[in-house]
Amino acid sequence: MMLGLAPALLLPLWSTFASAPNLLFLLAISVLLLVSARWTLLPRPLPSIPYNREAARRILGDVPELKASSGIRAFMRGQFLRHQSPIVQVFMSPLSRPWVLIGDFREAHDIAASRYREFDKSTLTSDSFRGIVPQSFVSYKAEHPVYKHSKELLKDWMTPSFFRSVSAPETYRNILYLIELWTLKMELGGGRPFGAARDFYKVILDVFMSVTFDRESPNTLIKTQTAHLRRDFDPEEYRVDAENPEEPFPFDDLPLPPDLEAIVYLVESINIGFQSPVPRLAHWLYLQKPYSRRQTRLRRGLIEQKISESVARLKATKGQEPALLAGLDALLIREKTLAERVGAPSNPYSEVVQDELFTFIAGGHDNSASLCTWWVKFMALHRKTQTQLRHRLRAAHSNAVDEHRLPTFDEILDTQVPYLEAIIDETIRCSHIVPITAREALSDTEILGHVIPKGTSVYLVSNGPSFLDPAFAVDESLRTPGAHAAKDHYGTWDETNVGDFVPDRWLRKRGGQEVYDPLAGPQMAFGGGPRGCFGRKMVYLELRIVITLLTWTFEFLDLDAGFNTFETTESSTENPQNCNVKLRAVNY
Repeated sequence: MMLGLAPALLLPLWSTFASAPNLLFLLAISVLLLVSARWTLLPRPLPSIPYNREAARRILGDVPELKASSGIRAFMRGQFLRHQSPIVQVFMSPLSRPWVLIGDFREAHDIAASRYREFDKSTLTSDSFRGIVPQSFVSYKAEHPVYKHSKELLKDWMTPSFFRSVSAPETYRNILYLIELWTLKMELGGGRPFGAARDFYKVILDVFMSVTFDRESPNTLIKTQTAHLRRDFDPEEYRVDAENPEEPFPFDDLPLPPDLEAIVYLVESINIGFQSPVPRLAHWLYLQKPYSRRQTRLRRGLIEQKISESVARLKATKGQEPALLAGLDALLIREKTLAERVGAPSNPYSEVVQDELFTFIAGGHDNSASLCTWWVKFMALHRKTQTQLRHRLRAAHSNAVDEHRLPTFDEILDTQVPYLEAIIDETIRCSHIVPITAREALSDTEILGHVIPKGTSVYLVSNGPSFLDPAFAVDESLRTPGAHAAKDHYGTWDETNVGDFVPDRWLRKRGGQEVYDPLAGPQMAFGGGPRGCFGRKMVYLELRIVITLLTWTFEFLDLDAGFNTFETTESSTENPQNCNVKLRAVNY
């Protein structure tokens, strides 16, 4: 019986051996295909530019190391130090070109300010914004007609007359509300420290909403917060360590109204695009979630309501320009003018109008609020600098001192205080809230002697060498004429303290007078050239008012080291993980 089964058992085995050459051939082909596929997916380094060797041997390139770091900004900065080079490349996505990182001010400034015909906004950046504001100028390259039309709509918002009649008084008014809130918190909290980040976030949101939509709106977030504390504060509800007076007092923080929460949610969603190799798809999928859809409807409803109110205000003027314009009023007047110029019907509810309004609030609010949080941290840490600032402000506004009052916003705008300007620029420099400017090569070109193919993403990194770390030596023969010219136009930072907060680095003596020098050294927080930050002037205006009023009113006291750390978190800006203030009133 067993012998009879033997041929039947041996037949399949014999067939297997007989077909072994075919199997070996198929196996070899499979291995070859796998090797070929892996080779195709591996990064392709650009010649002669330093890179991480181990990253070039894996499909995910530098992504594992990026995920292990504290964030993409810190990761990029670390590459220059790792390779001791002002130009490096990293591999962020399979089947895509390497990203080229530039850690040299003169080259970065030249690319942004002079070589804008060779480099424009990167496709990755455009796609990241296009998911949320497809018709905004931030989503298009400079040559696109939408870009030019959208920038034209906002033209009036950055004029001196608009600053003086709208932006400055609204900023001033809302900071007075913040002073009222902080004075109350000092009283209720018994002089203990308290968190300031959320207050800054709210007050700057109040500023941008009032500048954009509602001049002199009475229902601000900060006023509501103050009224809540006056009405409902019960010290028995708060658990604080009586033995540790340095522990911040945990005041209640009221949630944002639903429509403003929608604005904030959608602003933060922009990071979804920046964190994905396919930003438009990733953002689209994120916005299809039921909660995202609800937030999108709330945002649209809020903006359309504000447009309706503006249309009614403009109609009531019977063709005459209103005496006091909110930003939206000015935008709709210009939209109508531009439409008439090309013979098209005016459409105040167009997607272009709505996207530009959202972009202005989203971009400006985050930058200004983040800078405020960094400034108070620097003031608490550098008490002598704070005292010097207060002394210079009081000397500059002697009438206000004599009359025991705050300087007016007109006085703040009209009075030059070099030390104040130095404080602002040093805060911007050391906080490095947006230390990356993304560009894309429009044609085959070169940077520092290295070939950069068309379509390569180039990142100008301003939180590392020559900005906050000592600059690398560069062969001058490799620089462009524009980069050569920057050598005589801009100063350089002292390498012994380049990473420290030293406002005096921005000051010079000229004719026996102390003057502020904006070209004292490398600074690219707002990019440069025609693609530089649109709202840069408004940020400076806001900070002049914020810093003057708060320094005039409060002294920022020392904090326990554990409550004034300088670790960061990354969102659309780079923010401190904690921002607490301990205040003492200043008599004026």
